[in-house]
Amino acid sequence: MESWEQWAVGAFALLALWFFWPGSRKGVKEAPTGTRDDWVGLLKPIGAVVIVVVLMLMLVSQ
Repeated sequence: MESWEQWAVGAFALLALWFFWPGSRKGVKEAPTGTRDDWVGLLKPIGAVVIVVVLMLMLVSQ
């Protein structure tokens, strides 16, 4: 990637942060807090995906 392209990507990332920052900050302030059941409901599928990926990697490496 050329140097000017890297600068353009960096400028675009900063512009995106600047554009989305006010809405993100407002959303975080007004968001409801999660309960323990909410977090368990989030972590179960993530854990299942991690286990499946690890098992697949173990099968491929043999």
